[in-house]
Amino acid sequence: MPAGIQVSALVMVIGVLWAISLIMQGIDVRPELFKPFTNIGGAVVLVLAIFDHWLWRVPILQGWFVKRPDLRGTWRASFQTSWRNPETGEIPGPMTGFMVVRQTYCDITMRLFTKESSSHFVADELSRSHPMANPLCLPCTKMSRRPKFAIAARSIMAR
Repeated sequence: MPAGIQVSALVMVIGVLWAISLIMQGIDVRPELFKPFTNIGGAVVLVLAIFDHWLWRVPILQGWFVKRPDLRGTWRASFQTSWRNPETGEIPGPMTGFMVVRQTYCDITMRLFTKESSSHFVADELSRSHPMANPLCLPCTKMSRRPKFAIAARSIMAR
């Protein structure tokens, strides 16, 4: 979500463009027209915060106004690791776990819990490989993984 100063700058740009438009139409622009500036900036921040936390997921806005899918919840996950056991040289079979997803419009965090570790992901964005052919969203993430104590000797903590 944009910071307060960014919203204030946007409201100021809109105010200046509005004043220029009024002047070009021959309308007298008086300073008292700009007195509500701080109220408007605060209202815009409030509306953006409400949208970021709740309004973006209202079903009527999905598809035409909001393209971001609502992924919140706990999901059963299965995946194939690329880690190779240094002793045997083998890659273990598929792993399963649970993914807990917390999401606002601007942020998405995911926690993956498996029998061997817990991982924390923070997504920078959700991208679609090809929106028309495939509705699959792929999160672009940063990950932090903490192995459980029993396997810590053979598995390093990832950041």
